[in-house]
Amino acid sequence: MLVVTDQSALRRAQEALERLNANLESRVHARTQALADANRGLRSEITRRPRVEQGRCVGTKFIEQVGEQFSLDGVEERIVGHVAGV
Repeated sequence: MLVVTDQSALRRAQEALERLNANLESRVHARTQALADANRGLRSEITRRPRVEQGRCVGTKFIEQVGEQFSLDGVEERIVGHVAGV
């Protein structure tokens, strides 16, 4: 008794599976790279933000000190009076 089996359908299915797997691997690699890039950006932001906040605090303190040195009492009334007189 002789049995002949057509293996072409099985081979096509295996090739299709290999293509799908390669495509999936490529997508995983691209997504992993994108996530690594995002993490680098976040780490950079984490190290940069305290310096920005510190600078902001220094600027706020400077403005407060200037305001204390140069009293602005009555300035608003003088401006309104001047504008109203024009």
